[in-house]
Amino acid sequence: HLEEVAVKRVWDEVSAQFPVRTSWIESLSQMLYAIENDRQHVMRDTLAQVVAILIENAHIAPGVMDRIVEKEAVLVNHEINDNKRSYAELIRRLARKEVELDRDSRLRWEAAMMRWRKLRTIGAITEFQDLMASAEYADPPPRAKLLGDLLTEQDSNHQYLENHVDSIKDMVPNTQLLTVPLVNNWHANVESQANNWDQVYEGYEAAFWAQEQELHVRAMERYSGLVADVARYDGFPAEEQARMLNDDALVLTDQRRKKAAATLV
Repeated sequence: HLEEVAVKRVWDEVSAQFPVRTSWIESLSQMLYAIENDRQHVMRDTLAQVVAILIENAHIAPGVMDRIVEKEAVLVNHEINDNKRSYAELIRRLARKEVELDRDSRLRWEAAMMRWRKLRTIGAITEFQDLMASAEYADPPPRAKLLGDLLTEQDSNHQYLENHVDSIKDMVPNTQLLTVPLVNNWHANVESQANNWDQVYEGYEAAFWAQEQELHVRAMERYSGLVADVARYDGFPAEEQARMLNDDALVLTDQRRKKAAATLV
């Protein structure tokens, strides 16, 4: 899964492009002004050369020539200033657009980050639900073996009692065989077998709950990890997080424990 550090790294890489783009705008501004200044110098030099040629070849009074030159110079300056204002407006719009792009990108990233937090929260809870439903916790192999061995022991005990009952049935038609010592001995064997079975069952029951307690501890450790993950993702308000953890995750550990206990009934 993509963790938060990796997600934030994506934004760092994106945001690192904004200063680069801003530097491009600044470079464009400098380039445009440099071009315009060069053009201004070229126009002035060209105008000076034209004036020199006109003075040399034209039969115009110096005052008239000065006014012509002044008028042309004003026109050139106006054109250059208009160009500079156009460049300034272009740079201003580009800079404003860049600021808006930076802001909008940040807002979109924050919205995507919140969606990611919610998805990771839901995903973590779903993973926990799947884990509690898996064979590891719902029907662990050690428990299945233990219950299988218990069932074998139970069948053996049941068979012994059936055979023991059949042995006394065979004597019932011949009451002379049913002596007090024989009946007492038969009854003592029944009690002994019952006591033995109680001990066997208690041993299996103790082993069952030892396994179950170990499994419960592991389940709660995984739940504690889930709580930490949900808090770290912080995709929902605290109250909603608590509700989701309790209703969608913690309750499963209690249900699993009750279901385990029912297997011994």
